[in-house]
Amino acid sequence: MDSVAAIRKSRYAFVTLPNYSLIALTNAIEPLRMANTLSGQNAYEASIVSLDGAPVLASNGLQLTPTGALDQIGRVDIVFVCGGVNVREAVSRPLLTALRRMGEQRIGLGALCTGGYARGVSTRSHQRSALYHRSRPLHLLRRYRAAGSHAASHPHQARTAHR
Repeated sequence: MDSVAAIRKSRYAFVTLPNYSLIALTNAIEPLRMANTLSGQNAYEASIVSLDGAPVLASNGLQLTPTGALDQIGRVDIVFVCGGVNVREAVSRPLLTALRRMGEQRIGLGALCTGGYARGVSTRSHQRSALYHRSRPLHLLRRYRAAGSHAASHPHQARTAHR
């Protein structure tokens, strides 16, 4: 008899924006892989996607090949927006439309690095939001609030993504 109970698989999609932080992305995905290995189960599934399914350059000049386009990800528990350098230029109307549609479908929305800006602009004030960036939290907090979102009262305070 196996002493490890079956775990419900959690599916996550990571949307890479132009100039995303590769270190933030890999630091989010690697623990999922390690948890699968240590548990002996396939409890977590992570896919890397882009808006159109094409590879996107990270801020360090490297790129990962996405498993598909954002609108073709299927059922996921949470979509994480992976931002980085020049996030304002990376946020497009089609991206915001896709994120809003996912929010309306009650798909959890999260963010890595400066992806909180895109997530915040897409959700506006109708959802609770999370915002944290290690290097410029106050700058992003002001921009986020200017976009009409309710961010955490302190830049180092994070809230769980609204589902």
